[in-house]
Amino acid sequence: MPASVSQRRNFAGLWSQTGRRLRCLCSARQPLPAHLSRRDGHGGRLRLRACALSLGCGGTARAECRMVRISGATAEIVNTMIFPTQPDRLPVYAAQLLAFGGRPRLAFIDLQMPGLTEGRRASLRERARVVARRFDFLPPADDAPSWAVEFASGCQVFTRTTEPDALQGLRDACLQYLELWVELARAECDSLESGANPAAHAELGRWQSEHARLSPGTEYLIKVFGEEWAREFLHEFLYRQESTP
Repeated sequence: MPASVSQRRNFAGLWSQTGRRLRCLCSARQPLPAHLSRRDGHGGRLRLRACALSLGCGGTARAECRMVRISGATAEIVNTMIFPTQPDRLPVYAAQLLAFGGRPRLAFIDLQMPGLTEGRRASLRERARVVARRFDFLPPADDAPSWAVEFASGCQVFTRTTEPDALQGLRDACLQYLELWVELARAECDSLESGANPAAHAELGRWQSEHARLSPGTEYLIKVFGEEWAREFLHEFLYRQESTP
């Protein structure tokens, strides 16, 4: 399959669509060191691009979105994470997609709940269940590691389908779970209090540390882009932990 055709059939447009949907939260691009925002690997055959967006309302930052896209002639990986500044009140948006040769290989999409209060967890599950039903045509995989689903909503999309027709469904799932996150964030904007919850931040920090350490993506980044750079990228960008407000 020609590379141009393969690329069009992967997750084309998802990066820009995500950015457009987040504009309602006064998104602003955050500065990122050039060596972390752009990196080529495998002799230039794979290209990594990353960016960060500050999300908020009323002039106050409420979350940070971190997006990564790795692309080559036939391969594409897209990771999008949104980490709230108050994890006791808002979930983490997590979308991880892998496609190769015009076929999906792995997808995990969810609103994760490290630090979220019990009442908000129950409400989130109820609303996420409605979204999940729209994508029950995607065959679920049952081999997710325990660390990946410890704080899952229970309504996540986790699939290893390789059907090309599933690419559009996965793009739609990313955007509809994102839409739910945006709705939750906008509803909380007026009610978010300034007080910090150290226990919730600690739980989110543990979530970030475990994902940086255990995710299969870590080994892939090390293999393609080098260990020193990969570990800096993971700890200083993708899973960077913010200090407790």
